[in-house]
Parts: sequence; C-alpha cells; structure tokens
Amino acid sequence: MNRSLHWLSPGNPDQRTGGYLYNARIIAELRELGWQIKVHALPGPWPMPDRCSLPQIANILCAIPRKTTIIADGLLWTGLEEQRNPVVTNHRVAVLVHSLLDQENRETKGNWREMETKALAEAHAWITTSPATARILHDRLGRHTVPAAVVCPGTDPAKKAHGSDGTQLLCVATVTPRKAIRQLIAALVALANRNWKLDIVGSTDRDSCYVSKVKADIDSAGLENRIHLRGELAGPVLEAAYQQADFLVHTARFEGFGMGIAEAIARGLPVISTNAGVLELIPRSAYELVGSDDTNALTEAIRKLLDHRVKQRRMKAAAATVQLPTWKDAAAGFESALETLL
Repeated sequence: MNRSLHWLSPGNPDQRTGGYLYNARIIAELRELGWQIKVHALPGPWPMPDRCSLPQIANILCAIPRKTTIIADGLLWTGLEEQRNPVVTNHRVAVLVHSLLDQENRETKGNWREMETKALAEAHAWITTSPATARILHDRLGRHTVPAAVVCPGTDPAKKAHGSDGTQLLCVATVTPRKAIRQLIAALVALANRNWKLDIVGSTDRDSCYVSKVKADIDSAGLENRIHLRGELAGPVLEAAYQQADFLVHTARFEGFGMGIAEAIARGLPVISTNAGVLELIPRSAYELVGSDDTNALTEAIRKLLDHRVKQRRMKAAAATVQLPTWKDAAAGFESALETLL
C-alpha cells in the first residue's frame, strides 16, 4: 500500500477537543512510522458548512491528486453533501467517526441520523474510536454497511495523581449541552452542605448560550467560589489539574470514547461517569456508572465518594492497575486498518 494519505480536518486541526487531539496524535505517530500525510483544513462551520465556504472547500478537494487515500473526519463528511460523489469516485475514502451527529446536535433541527448513515454508506470504509460506536453504526447501516474497523485512542505514560484532601473534583469536557455540565452543577447543588471543589476543564467557546446558562446556574446557587470554569488547558497546567484531583466526574449524554476518562484512569484517578466507550477497557472496580440525565443518581455517587474515603482509595487502587493502549498502539492499529480496509 502507498504510505501517503490526505487528511480532511473540519476547520483548524489544532483545536483541543477529543476528536482533534486524536487526529493530531494519530497523524504524528503515523508520520513516525514513515507515512506522508497532508492535512487539509476545510473551512466551516461544521457539521454543515455555510454557502460562503463551499467554493473554497471545492477548490481544496479538487486540488488533491486523483487515486489517493483520504481520511475524512466524520464531523465534516456528511456536510460535504453533493461534493462527496467526486471524492469517492476519484479517491479511496475512509471516514473517521469520533461521535454521532444526531447526538452532537440534539439541540438543532435536522435528520442527522439519516444524513450521516447515508453519507457513511457512500464511503469505501469507516473507522471509529470505540466498539460501542461501531455497534451502533453497524446497526444503523444494516445491509448498506461498508468495511469498518475500531481504533481506540491511546494514552501517554503518566505519573499517578497525588490528589488533594479527597474533595477535589475534576470534569474534563467542552461546555456544551451534550456534556451535560448543568446536570453536574445541579447534582452538586444538592451537596452544598459538604466540602468539595470542582474544576471544569474544557472550551467555553463552542456554545455561548449554554455557557451563559452554566454560569447563571453557578451564580444562582452561590457556588462561584467552589466551581471554576478553567477553559481549555494544555501542557503542565492541564497536568496539574489532573494531579490535584481526587476523582473525575463525567456526565455526557453520549460519549463515543471519552479521552478525558482515559487520561484520568492513566493517572490512577477514580471515575464517576455516564456510559462511555472507554469504560469497556476499565475494570468495574475503578468507576461508578450513573445513568444519563439521572441527577439524583449522580448526586448519590458523588456523595458516596466524598463521605467514604476508603471506597475512594479502593477505586484509586483499581484505577492504578489499568493498562490502557498507548498512542503507538493506536497508530499501529490505525495503520493496520488502512492496509486492511483500503
């Protein structure tokens, strides 16, 4: 197989959400393995570009040499609409699905499930980042399915978190409706009489209306000195947030994988989480599972870890034993998928 490919990114590839971080790490590791990769930033907005962006998108796609391999991020593949046909006619295309568009866009109109299913059926193959998402896609595509593979994200070797005094909570998530940050705040309001602090690490730039509601929830509950929106963090500052945490709380309504959870487990942190693809790789003793949108269950799970430090320590010990895939493992899996599928 020709070890060169073109990678279609929905906008700036340097964004710090899970999907973009996955892309960047896989690209870097594949380059270490000798792959030649050209990244194309397609102007949005995504998942559905505006009319002003279409001519520039067309020019970028037309400039890609014929009969090359293309990795198209799932966030943009559906939105290419009529431009998909010449792409699949002239190239070998694998769509990389990080999440499901109908789950990402619950608050907006549009039959995202039907549109995404149709778009994936037009590709030559698709790759997704968790077995859970793969099962959903196979079910949706049915007889229209195309060759597919699962390549989970990797993690870097990390120092085990030293924690604080048992009361420092961490949430690593973009502040958007899918991540259900308001539910987390509501759960903590019910625990206002206990000692705890929460850092929320993730972009506050993607849904200004939702962020305003989150801030209003915090202020109206009088928790502005206990809940801190830290924004996007990277490098030593992000590492410090993990190191100071006693446990991670994840409340997403849908999570294809959950890289923030994986990073927490890699540092030996206990986790309270709604269902996420990464949990299939983690022993049940290292996390507490709560139902999506079940605020009472979330409150109770947090209360138990705050009140029972022995339980917190047991979960931390279980998390410390987990061996998750490395990014080199992930890149090797991605390379194998490309060679098999295309």
